[in-house]
Amino acid sequence: MKLRRFYIRSKNIKIGSEVQLEDFDNAHIKKVLRLKPGSTIVLFNGDKEYLAELKKVTNKFVTAIVKSLKQIKEQQTSEITLFLSLIKKLDDTIKILNELGLHKIYFLKTEYCQLKKESIIQKMQRIEKILISSSKQCNRIDYIHIMGIIDFEDIQIQNTLSKEHFDLIYFLTPHCNQKFNLCTENLANKKIAYFIGPEGGFSEKEHTIARNLGFKFIRPFENILRSEHASTSFLCILKYLLNN
Repeated sequence: MKLRRFYIRSKNIKIGSEVQLEDFDNAHIKKVLRLKPGSTIVLFNGDKEYLAELKKVTNKFVTAIVKSLKQIKEQQTSEITLFLSLIKKLDDTIKILNELGLHKIYFLKTEYCQLKKESIIQKMQRIEKILISSSKQCNRIDYIHIMGIIDFEDIQIQNTLSKEHFDLIYFLTPHCNQKFNLCTENLANKKIAYFIGPEGGFSEKEHTIARNLGFKFIRPFENILRSEHASTSFLCILKYLLNN
């Protein structure tokens, strides 16, 4: 029988210690799953995964005794970061990106965005819950690291890209006539970033900024995809090339 997985924020977990689970799991454990004290569960905290045994199950809190280390997060040889414009279908998109193994994400305010920064800021807690739930389901020890919200024009001012030290930066746009074979790229052991525009695409000014910053312009799909589909599909391509 598959063991139920639960996220815990504590990083300093010791074998034999008693830990308290997140409040949002209380009702699910007690009323939905109907787990009892003594039930074996799995805890993950972004770095490690543990086998644990439920000790107290009440309406107000749930605790567990950590029994043993189950798994340690593997060191990534390559790291993928997405700069994603503020799009409407963010909830489903970020869930799929998490399942596919995206490492980091910046939310990007662009000229043609239909959402405001404030609407995303208000959704941050909800987005984190979606990511945690997604990691439970897909057996991921961590979840996407949300780096924040930035304006496209501020990228060169704030020197965001230099701080990250990216090796490869892809700018996905349909306004690219030059053929580009991604299979010829050496992606191994690289820090990779890619930019996805909003429903209306990147503006002419943003194309100019990206060109001046030396981004690699690429049109990986024959047809024009929706932003949410392009972000997940291109990640699939990168992951496939990295694993083969």
